[in-house]
Amino acid sequence: MKKFEIPFEEKNSERFSRFLNILYSKNQLPIYIWTEFSNDCGVYRIPSILDFNSHFAFEVNADGLIQLLSENLDDELIFDFTEDNNERLLEVELSGANWIQVEY
Repeated sequence: MKKFEIPFEEKNSERFSRFLNILYSKNQLPIYIWTEFSNDCGVYRIPSILDFNSHFAFEVNADGLIQLLSENLDDELIFDFTEDNNERLLEVELSGANWIQVEY
């Protein structure tokens, strides 16, 4: 497992977009999105990590957790977003055979 933390709004940057493109180059399979609602509604499948909307609002999920899992279950990315002293932060956790190799 590999973790790094960035300001929440940095996920909208060109650098973060390049990071997602590199993840895609390592695993191009469809992605399952898990949130707090997945237990009731099921997971949501998207064609690839490039189809994930990384520009989501901080308030999108009260739990502050979004999990992305590759269709073959080889790679996982967890977004854990929090607010501390009026500073919004995003912790990104990578695991799996391919994505863990990627540096931010």
